[in-house]
Amino acid sequence: MRFEVEPDALVRDSGRFGEAVRALDGVDVGSAVAPVAQAFPGGLTAAAIRELGVAWGDRLLRARLGLARVGMDLAAAGESYAVVEQVARRAVSGSGELP
Repeated sequence: MRFEVEPDALVRDSGRFGEAVRALDGVDVGSAVAPVAQAFPGGLTAAAIRELGVAWGDRLLRARLGLARVGMDLAAAGESYAVVEQVARRAVSGSGELP
């Protein structure tokens, strides 16, 4: 099995995960469902709606953190592949010092 890796593409595309994180930053489910909770003051429905907002807030936070981590990992992988390719090129060509 063989894989082709394009380090520049990994680094470049890792930024897309940052874009996704920024897009999710503006999502506030708790505020979106708050009017429903207000329509049922003091009841179980109001409490459940508030819990729903908190649960989705937590879920979106975990999603943002996970996406940010994947983006950082892809960037690091791309940079590492680039270093390996540079060292291999030097070793094969016999030019320059190896680390």
